[in-house]
Amino acid sequence: MPYLPTNIYVLNRVSHAPIQGVLVRLLDSGGRLVQSQATTDAYGLANLLLPTEQSPYQVRCYKQAVAFSSPVQIDVLEDQPNDFNVYGETLQPPLSKDPRVCVAYGYFKDGTNRPFAGCTIHFMPKFEPLLIDGNAVLKERSISRTDTDGYMEIGLIRCARYDVMIEGMEDEIRTISVPDTANVNLPDLLFPVVDHVELQPTGPYQLHVGQELSVVTTVWTSSMVPLYGTAMYDVRWSSSDPSILSCTATQDTLILRGMSPGSAQVQGVRYDNSVVRIPNTPIGGLPVVVTVVP
Repeated sequence: MPYLPTNIYVLNRVSHAPIQGVLVRLLDSGGRLVQSQATTDAYGLANLLLPTEQSPYQVRCYKQAVAFSSPVQIDVLEDQPNDFNVYGETLQPPLSKDPRVCVAYGYFKDGTNRPFAGCTIHFMPKFEPLLIDGNAVLKERSISRTDTDGYMEIGLIRCARYDVMIEGMEDEIRTISVPDTANVNLPDLLFPVVDHVELQPTGPYQLHVGQELSVVTTVWTSSMVPLYGTAMYDVRWSSSDPSILSCTATQDTLILRGMSPGSAQVQGVRYDNSVVRIPNTPIGGLPVVVTVVP
């Protein structure tokens, strides 16, 4: 009974782009016994080793916010490449008909990683009563609840700030800033972290010993809200080798200075690690290489 390498590619049905993080299960032809399973990588690929004797197989795929059709049947055969495509439809971000509104949407889970149905969240405007396009906007709280899948979406005024009270966290009022975008992931809006930085001029850089360079930074949160200047209280900037490169953060810019010939990196890490994210990815756009010449 030979075991053959089998490649399952999970792709977007419309764009044919790979879908990462999909759990792919191979069951027997009756759909009763799980024969093998794997998770797709950045290329949408799940590698499996399957015996030909138990072919054909049912392929079933699972990922939140991705819809898959009925199980796909495949035959694993000798003397041919066993490459198969499976297609899914990803959730399309909701849009508002009001250009002044950003739609916050997303899924919530309970302590067992199951959908948190009926989770209640209160949104309380922090702005004073105002007029938008001649309409009076009053400081009335809005209450929203997740559906049976743990999904919620709510329209919030762009660039506005709200106090938020979340079920299960009633003793902590969180203040959020709504981005000037058509939509935003609601969990990112409630629990933002520093996501990535943009530098101007862009790196990598080359400096002479004793030369200084001022770099303008734009720091973005995971909710797509820009922070002021270098975000000194949110990002700890440093040089990987201060004997080669000096890195000083001011309110507005990074000051880089060549100290001695060699190569070093401009680094940045988050000060606040109170929000645990899995996977825990580093700040995007960093580190940046700086070469110091005589």
